[in-house]
Amino acid sequence: MPMFVIAGIGAGPSTPNPDLSDINDPLLSTEVSPTSDRPISAIKFLTNGDIEEATGDTGEVLSYSKVGTWLPSVPIDSSDWELNFTIDSETGAAGTWTGSTTDSYVTLDSIRTFLWTKDTTSNGTANSEVTCTVRQVSDTGNSASRSNLTYTAEISA
Repeated sequence: MPMFVIAGIGAGPSTPNPDLSDINDPLLSTEVSPTSDRPISAIKFLTNGDIEEATGDTGEVLSYSKVGTWLPSVPIDSSDWELNFTIDSETGAAGTWTGSTTDSYVTLDSIRTFLWTKDTTSNGTANSEVTCTVRQVSDTGNSASRSNLTYTAEISA
């Protein structure tokens, strides 16, 4: 009786590994003189796996540019992934993080945007260091992390 071997049964698609190496570091927004606007450095994690960044000020609509991906370009269910955007330190002039939830895991089933804004319109530099971690919900060991990412919002005369 002939013997048949069928290869690949039950071998479903492999799970991609997250990657945060495309994030620009440092990300700097500079205003050349004090105005009524305050500088902003921003990062956005999209549900399709893209990472976008922008710099500008509070008086304009930020124009984001794609810098890379947090997950390779394959069909993904973004609700299977989560992000922790941890604020490690803030130095120099006062600044504020706004946008998405920080310092806890949130699913990537919606766009997650983080904006670092200098608090005042006077000369000075507001710096913040953060750690970003993306992990798979069902396999938290399938993760990627970037530490010591620096965001700067500066006004200089």
